[in-house]
Amino acid sequence: MLHEKRRVKFEEQKVQNSARLEAKVAKVAEAEALKEREPKSHQAWQNVTEKLNELRTELGKIGRTFGGQSDELWTRFKAVERWAYKERNNFYKDRKKNLKSALDVKLQIVEKAEALAQRTDFGAAAKEMKQLQQEWKDSGFAPKKATDELWARFRAAGNTFFDGMRGAQGEERAVRNVAYKKAQGTQSARQTVELARRKLAQMENNMGFFQFAKPDSPIVQDALNKVDQARRELEVAEKGFRDYQKAERAKTADSLAPSEDPGTPEA
Repeated sequence: MLHEKRRVKFEEQKVQNSARLEAKVAKVAEAEALKEREPKSHQAWQNVTEKLNELRTELGKIGRTFGGQSDELWTRFKAVERWAYKERNNFYKDRKKNLKSALDVKLQIVEKAEALAQRTDFGAAAKEMKQLQQEWKDSGFAPKKATDELWARFRAAGNTFFDGMRGAQGEERAVRNVAYKKAQGTQSARQTVELARRKLAQMENNMGFFQFAKPDSPIVQDALNKVDQARRELEVAEKGFRDYQKAERAKTADSLAPSEDPGTPEA
């Protein structure tokens, strides 16, 4: 009777063990599936770690099992945990190295930008500055605090450079405008002289038509008066042109003269 009870209990334990082993096989297979797609990010490794902890807890809840298959399943699960521990450590070592590399690249970009900020060959330097902006975008992820500090320096260098370039362009436009107005003034004065000369030449040429006319005739007198008027207009135009040139030379001399130091008291 006792023997029969033991046999029945043993059979029940075998059935229970078989069911538990089957449940553990599913959990171990689920763990091993984690190795099929190696995590490539911090979040992915967090997910793997949480999943393995969850599966370990579930294996414990299934209950104890016995037999060779039980030992084999535990060995397989431990192998997945060792894989995760090793690969996770390698991932974070590489990540740390990459972060350091990205930070070094960003620092080099900032130093180049700060050097460019002092350049005055704005055409070429502007192209280089824009290239640095693209390199910054491509430089990769780096620790936020250090990146923010470097970005502040990079942005300040860019602002200094482009403010200087805009200022220089404004000064250049002002100089061109002054030169243009000066050229326009000179051109206008020269045209006035040239028109007066042409008018006088035309009047003098017209006198040729009256070479056989009486000098005191009204037509001849009118022509002579027009010649005298044209000659006076030419004289006025030439004087105006000379006065204009004199005034422009005076302006140029004033602009080249050193300004007085406002901090130096008068003698």
